[in-house]
Amino acid sequence: MNILKQLWIILFVFIIGELIVFLIPSPLPGNVVGFIIMICLLQFKIIKSEQIEDVSNFFLNNLAIFFIPGGVGLLNVLNLFNGNILKIILIVVISTILTLLSTAGTILLMEKLKK
Repeated sequence: MNILKQLWIILFVFIIGELIVFLIPSPLPGNVVGFIIMICLLQFKIIKSEQIEDVSNFFLNNLAIFFIPGGVGLLNVLNLFNGNILKIILIVVISTILTLLSTAGTILLMEKLKK
């Protein structure tokens, strides 16, 4: 029963995120708004991490399952890659480097602000 309660807490927060985006049109998707709400609830200790720990660990341990639909979707449009594979590889490499640099910059900024 504890797991169902934890799952309902997580689902309720993300449903609230979807409702907010539905009522107030936003460029952010509902799941991102729900994620921000969940972070705030955890940060301000409205929800304790222990209250959602089991379900969260289950999702993290089985994260690969959530990528299967995307992988199957890519197989359906594999013909679009013909002649564009070098462009795609270049985009992936550049975006990875930019992501790493922006993450490192954010961490350095947060460390400076913390001190």
